[in-house]
Amino acid sequence: MAESLHEKSLAAVQYTRDVGIGYLNTSTDYFDGQKIESEKGKFTIFGLCDYLKIMPDDRIKAGAIEAIQNHGINFAVSRAYLKLHLYKEAEEALATIFHKPIVLFARTALAHIGTLPALVEHGDAVILDQQVHSTLQSGAEILQSRGIHVEIIRHNRMDMLEGRINKLKDTYHKIWYLADGIYSMYGDMLPTQEITALLDKYEQLRLYVDDAHGMSWYGENGSGFVLAKMGYHPQMILTASLGKGYGAGGGIIVCPDDKTKDRVIFTGGPLMFSSPIEPSMQGAIIASSKIHLSDEIYEKQNAINDLMEHFYLGVKKRELPLVNADKTPIGYFPTGKNEELFYLIEYLQNNGMITTAGIHPAVSINNTGVRVQIALYQNKMDIDLLLDLLQEGYRKIEQERGVSIAKILKHFKH
Repeated sequence: MAESLHEKSLAAVQYTRDVGIGYLNTSTDYFDGQKIESEKGKFTIFGLCDYLKIMPDDRIKAGAIEAIQNHGINFAVSRAYLKLHLYKEAEEALATIFHKPIVLFARTALAHIGTLPALVEHGDAVILDQQVHSTLQSGAEILQSRGIHVEIIRHNRMDMLEGRINKLKDTYHKIWYLADGIYSMYGDMLPTQEITALLDKYEQLRLYVDDAHGMSWYGENGSGFVLAKMGYHPQMILTASLGKGYGAGGGIIVCPDDKTKDRVIFTGGPLMFSSPIEPSMQGAIIASSKIHLSDEIYEKQNAINDLMEHFYLGVKKRELPLVNADKTPIGYFPTGKNEELFYLIEYLQNNGMITTAGIHPAVSINNTGVRVQIALYQNKMDIDLLLDLLQEGYRKIEQERGVSIAKILKHFKH
């Protein structure tokens, strides 16, 4: 019997663990952000989502520690009954950054699971971008189980979206499009001009967008890529993670008004039936918000932009392949099949570099790749060394495995 796609994916993921290129554990008691040690050795890491190197900041640690000292490690009661004053302080600080009411969840995944069922009604339809984050797909699965019409379109195809709107608009009340601001695998951007034009054209259309990877390194006070590019649209619900560029944890819903905020709070399941966000994380969010509301955030943005510019110029100079050339902190170097991915990841690791891997089911079965994340944990010399290794790694794949970059790129549609 032929091996199923699920079995192939399981075997591939298990292989990463067995050979030590995935599921590693750190082996040091302290992480300063420069080098990380594991049972495989000491590495420069190109896999952190903390793009502005805020998490190890002493002010973030102090905010978390103070909250633990004052309130303990948890406050085990639903926020529907009682919540720490830190919750209100954190949401008010975030509201100052976003200029809109905020609902704070313990995790971004819980934000989607709580918010989508609260806002999407029977008689609505949902369209998912093919590459929208898995957490939004989980929220859509809950909607589908309740009888909501859910479908998927090809990635960033606004022409296909408009075609589906015209097919669905006479049957459904609202049509929700679920998308990312910056897509987490390829690092490419939501086409904000095109989606804004569709929102203006179709009153029934709603955009539910997760700007998790656009936060902090972009926008006024680090409020993200989506707001910087398209502002607030009255038909948009914006969500974001505080556990990436923000340097803390939790997820937020940016509500267009207090009525929407109340609806999410009063009907969002995870806010009523699961544990609240820990006091330590509330303290960290408040501390990070102070950084975001100061001029320091722009110094950090300038620093990451300088590194990204160096990275993309280096890619061009070495004629390395990138699936997408949008200037974001995420670069995706294609390998096509698992065998070439594992070869390249192991080569990088053997030379002191840790990256993350795009592998099924996160990407299509033949669209694997090396996922590189630029952050202030690195410097330009680190980037140059990584790119030199990638260049040599591709050369070795061609010489030793007979697989050229041109052959790899055939798996990727442009």
